[in-house]
Amino acid sequence: MSNVKWKTLIITSLLCLAPILVGIYYYNDLPNMVAIHFNFKGQPDSYIPKNIFIFLLPVLIAFMQALVCYQNDVVNKGLKTPRVEYIFKSILPITCVIVYLLSVGISMGAKLDLRRIMLAFLGILFILIGNYMPKTSGNYRTKVMLNGNLIGLGYFKKYYNMDPDERKKHYTVFGYLLFVIGIIYLITIFLNEWVSMFVVAGTILLMVIYSIWIFVKVSRNS
Repeated sequence: MSNVKWKTLIITSLLCLAPILVGIYYYNDLPNMVAIHFNFKGQPDSYIPKNIFIFLLPVLIAFMQALVCYQNDVVNKGLKTPRVEYIFKSILPITCVIVYLLSVGISMGAKLDLRRIMLAFLGILFILIGNYMPKTSGNYRTKVMLNGNLIGLGYFKKYYNMDPDERKKHYTVFGYLLFVIGIIYLITIFLNEWVSMFVVAGTILLMVIYSIWIFVKVSRNS
């Protein structure tokens, strides 16, 4: 456990819990059922009880964040921490804070353009990941690559054991792909919702196709 980066684990986990303070502050102003999911038009389509939203949800996310940090550090024991790792470890807590605050605001009647907010968040996130992934060592791996074999996804196990130089090439290609997608997402902020919907669907399809291609390639070489 000495290789676990406790500072990062604790800070990011506390960040997941921080929104509870906002929920407590606005407790009496929030409805009994709080929206936690929204359709592409920004309209709420899923609700949970207020107390679960304010207290239990952040605790569950903080637990998941701590687990992700711990497992990732164990897998990459002894390796120099790449910058992209800090981005990966920030995704869950930042998403938690953004969604929590948006849910509180909308539940209290605030008029927010969720489409533009989420496109901006995803665009910036993809650009950051895309910028640093090509600079990441091929020796760097994530726990999901190893755990995938436990649920029958042997591809992840093969990818986990792939030659570092080959994995480095995949990191580079996928990084460039995410960078371009991030820029496209930022551009669609200024376009109508239908264009954004087709762009998001198209980029998801593109990433799925790329993942399938990697799956086929890894399977043939193993």
